[in-house]
Amino acid sequence: MTLKGKAENYRHCDNTWTFVMHDCDIKIEDKQLKSSHCKIVAFDTSLSGDPVVPHKPPPKPERKKADGSKAAKRRKKEDKKHPDAVKKEEKKDKS
Repeated sequence: MTLKGKAENYRHCDNTWTFVMHDCDIKIEDKQLKSSHCKIVAFDTSLSGDPVVPHKPPPKPERKKADGSKAAKRRKKEDKKHPDAVKKEEKKDKS
């Protein structure tokens, strides 16, 4: 196999080469192909005995359901208040 062309972009990450080329001439045995663009992805399988496995993101944590109790509503209101306002109320409660 013979490949000739102009490299637009190439990169190497995790033992994987990626080439993006234009004006490509590809010869495989007795056949010849011409293309305006081509992309080649190559990696060395001898470096890793394991098959390539795509990364899966971790599962999202479950959200807690809202509690309809009066105490939960009061806590929600307190969370929205400015911190200084909460401190003033605490001082009043202590007096």
